Parts: sequence; C-alpha cells; structure tokens
Amino acid sequence: MHLNKTVTLQKTVQKKLSAFFDDNKKNYIKIGILGTHGTGKTTLGHTIMSYLKENHFIVGWVSEIVRDRPAAVKDLSAFLSQYWVLNSQINKEIERQSLNKVIVTDRTVIDNFAYAKKSAANSISKKDLKVLEHICKNWSSTYDFLFYTQITKKPIEDDNFRSTNQRYQLEIDRMIRNIIKEWELEVVELSGKYDERFDRVLETLNNNPKLNLKKYIK
Repeated sequence: MHLNKTVTLQKTVQKKLSAFFDDNKKNYIKIGILGTHGTGKTTLGHTIMSYLKENHFIVGWVSEIVRDRPAAVKDLSAFLSQYWVLNSQINKEIERQSLNKVIVTDRTVIDNFAYAKKSAANSISKKDLKVLEHICKNWSSTYDFLFYTQITKKPIEDDNFRSTNQRYQLEIDRMIRNIIKEWELEVVELSGKYDERFDRVLETLNNNPKLNLKKYIK
C-alpha cells in the first residue's frame, strides 16, 4: 500500500472511531491478536496501540499472561495452571476496558485454550478441559475484532521463554485454526510482510460492518 493511501486510511479510521464513541453506548473496542508463538503478535499489537495513541485514543494493553505466571502457579497441576492463566487473561481485559477506549490483547482466550488442549493429551482430564472450553468459547464473543497472525518463514526467535521447536509451533497453529472453525469465529487472517499486515488491520477497522463504522464517513 502506498504511503499516501495509508495516511488517508489512518485519518479515516481515526475519524470514524471518534464518531463511534460519541454516538454509541458502548464505550470501548477490544482488539484481540491471536496465533501460535513466533508470528509477530506482540510487535503488531504495539504498532496498533502506538498508532491509536498517536491519534489521541486512550489505549490499554493486555500482555501475554503466561509470561507473568508466578512460580507457585507453575507448580500447580496443568489444569489449575491453565485455569489461572485463563482467568488472569479475562480479569486483565475487564480491568483495561473500564479505563480505556480501546483494548489491544497480546493473545486471546482462544490461544489459551489451544495450549490447554495441547496439554490435555497428557495432564488435563476431558472433564476439566470442557470447563476451560466453555469459558473460552463464551468469552471469545467479547472481542470486537480478532486478528490471526499466520506463521512466517522467519525462524522462531529464542527469547529464553517460548519453544523454538517448529513442529510444536505448527501443532499449536493447527489447533488454533481448528478452534476458529469449530466455534465459527469471525477472524481476519494476516499474512505477508509486516507493513501489509498492519495495513490489513487498518482496512478492517475501516470497513468491518460489525461496528457499523461506515455510517460515520463524512
């Protein structure tokens, strides 16, 4: 996308979001970024957040919860540990939506369930997995926009936390795709170079009828 077109699109999105908040009872928009690890979710999320802040929106950020998991939680059973991550994700989102016009989340409950489902093969019972699924499936409807980041050709960066095993990355990606299909979620897939992904986000905010933003075009 050419620079002039991108700038014009950014201004249009800003105008329409401002009008939306002025004209609707709902006072926040929640943007969820999902996908397997190593697909650029955090970088993209910070770019979206910075763009919105530059355009004078109050933006809240929900970081990847599992990175902040206390040692005591890590020592719990797989189910209780995943349950803690899930509830912490939801609690953080609730906290942010009470203070901000826009919430951007690095991961969603959908990602959390995919990783829980992967763990279930060895350490979470079917009954406990159903508990997690019920919560995640219901909460997934609270996101106004869901952006799914496809796997890139770049190797997984070793940050001393996430797995660099490509097979594991692909397995989680497949599970997330299956969940999206099973739950019939409305998701925008992001592929291509980084700039192309960000432009796709802007186009979605501009055109998605879910919030009926088109009526605010001047």
